[in-house]
Amino acid sequence: MSAFQSIIVKEQSGKDVRVEANPAGLLCIGTGRQGAVFKISSTTCVKIFGDPKKKEQEEIVLWTAQNSPFFPKIYETGSTYIVMELIDGEPLNKYLDREKYIPKWLTLQILLMIKELKNLNLARHDARLRHIYVLENEQRIKVIDHVNSGTTFISQPKKLFQGLKKCGVLSDFLNQTQEIDIDTYDEWKKTMRKFF
Repeated sequence: MSAFQSIIVKEQSGKDVRVEANPAGLLCIGTGRQGAVFKISSTTCVKIFGDPKKKEQEEIVLWTAQNSPFFPKIYETGSTYIVMELIDGEPLNKYLDREKYIPKWLTLQILLMIKELKNLNLARHDARLRHIYVLENEQRIKVIDHVNSGTTFISQPKKLFQGLKKCGVLSDFLNQTQEIDIDTYDEWKKTMRKFF
């Protein structure tokens, strides 16, 4: 039995999970509504879920996307955990707050990510900024936290747009999208008018 299998997390209504036991003493690097993430090594982490059904939902999405450059790789799973690639990056919201602009390479990566979500036939074609990690040195992104990606249908990137607007870069993102992919820009202009 791996040391992390003794970690216990409990869901709390409307709040992030609570870590009830961590006898392994692993560093908790993040908590959310469905689980807590612990660093195992410089390249791996484990997400421990409060509800095994939610672990199953995320696992299905991650296996579906194992060949995608936008998703973390899975190494091992159990009834309440997923051992996966540790994403050594910065959440997009923090990156944009620090940089105050969105470079064109990042807009391109976001557009490719949205197309990938569609190509994988996932229900959710959207992501919150805090779930998109920027790997600046490699000029690419990875998306985490996929519990609802396969079950909650969202056809337009509304949360993404709201986050970009809050960071003050939505108009730059849309201008760059118009240059890079006019078809996507035109579709969004019709279906998400309030952002234009």
